Amino acid sequence: MSYVSKSGVNVRRLVQNIQDQYDFAPQIATLLELVANALDAHATKINIQYNAEHARVIVEDDGVGMNEAQFKNYHDFAASSKRRGTGIGFAGQGAKLALNFCTHVVTETCSKEWRGYSDWHLKGDDAPYQVFEHELPSLDHQGTKVTLYLGHESKTFYSRKLIQRWMYEHFYPLIDRGIRKQYPDIIARYKNGVTLELDGKSLLETAIENKLAHFQEMRVQIQKQTKAFGWFGVYTGNDEPPIPPGIMLCTYGKVIERAYLKKEPRDKEQIFGWIEAPYLIEAVTTDKGRFIKGNGRWETFFKRAQNEFTLWLEKNKLIERAPRKSASHFTTAEREINAIFRSMPELSMFASHGRQDAVALNPNGELIAGDERVQIKLDAEELEAREQEQKESERTFEEQPRELLMTPGEAMTGEMRPRVIRGGVHILEEARDDKNEESWFDGTTVVLNIAHPAYRKAANSNNLQYHVFKCVCLSVIEFTMENQSEEPHWRQVLDLQRKFFALWGERL
Repeated sequence: MSYVSKSGVNVRRLVQNIQDQYDFAPQIATLLELVANALDAHATKINIQYNAEHARVIVEDDGVGMNEAQFKNYHDFAASSKRRGTGIGFAGQGAKLALNFCTHVVTETCSKEWRGYSDWHLKGDDAPYQVFEHELPSLDHQGTKVTLYLGHESKTFYSRKLIQRWMYEHFYPLIDRGIRKQYPDIIARYKNGVTLELDGKSLLETAIENKLAHFQEMRVQIQKQTKAFGWFGVYTGNDEPPIPPGIMLCTYGKVIERAYLKKEPRDKEQIFGWIEAPYLIEAVTTDKGRFIKGNGRWETFFKRAQNEFTLWLEKNKLIERAPRKSASHFTTAEREINAIFRSMPELSMFASHGRQDAVALNPNGELIAGDERVQIKLDAEELEAREQEQKESERTFEEQPRELLMTPGEAMTGEMRPRVIRGGVHILEEARDDKNEESWFDGTTVVLNIAHPAYRKAANSNNLQYHVFKCVCLSVIEFTMENQSEEPHWRQVLDLQRKFFALWGERL
């Protein structure tokens, strides 16, 4: 039995709108989405096949497959069988993206309840497709198989080398021999392991941790419960690393971002890391290419992961250690700057201090005081205390429970307790002739680049104080704009800068 239908109205425009959400070509986005969907379907084996002669790309998995209702929604641009925050392929739009560059897309699926396939393509502004129920051209097991028949302009786009590169960049934790062994223990759906294949051959890479110096495992805890864990290290191999440098921030084995957590370490191109945080799936953007700035879970995770990273960098002398308040010759400037920030509601969170009543942290790490969230900032003294606490701890990482708690929507109530909310922006100097920036801000400390020509000129012309205030102002504003959930307007930057210096002038 078969039937013919079409997907919505002016589908061509909808498909192009979906494509615009991604920072890379639709050919790549399609591949990543199809692999992500296979992982969400509890697949243990995902095989990508590339046939240059016949201009085809196939993604086949042994997951749970789709039932009849899910398969119908699969072709509907207004519906999805997944809810946001339940998987890394929640948008379910791999095949929809493929309509941009394929002559047609054939999807076969087999589940416990149903089996069938469809042939789908763009025609004008419509996307007609034909469904064949209870028939399968080639799939002989439970799961899903998507065959992309490449259009003329895409026939030469793919190569085995390119496919492998993108799998490494986006799914490396499931390819690295050391990391992938840990996933069955931390994510239930991967209890039988996951294997990525290219043309039937497993993509497996020697454990990168074996080539890292200063290797250190880390974890992020909230209410004494492990929410994320991973490691940091400095690459010492003679060969080229298999992946770009940076800390891989991951959910379910998908690399969402590579970052240095707002730090600017020396030899950053040699620093590698991995942090798996499944509970952050609700803070991931539609294209799974970044986290949603301003999201409570993400902001709490970021601060705690950054603290761990900072301690590791300082321990291995990869960044300057932030001075104690009493030892900083910027103490007077810090006091004045934080007083200005306290007068600016837009930036007052960076100058938070004092004592107040607040409930304990909820399971997501968000501090609730009535209806208002309070952002906790750790200063240099607290970082030092944290490091000392780690040195005194007798329990190693391996001895700690590694179960990641992934239940969303846990209770957000707690006992009222007095809390000391510390903070304030601190200033640190560092000579970095490898950077063009005058300064940078990591959320607690503004680092002034004393190797920058502007700093030297300001110091020689007795304008250093103004230079310091300017650098702090612009660095904090830049940090604030980057962490907004919406794209900031340039006028916001100017308005904040004017307000800051107006308040600074009034204090003279």
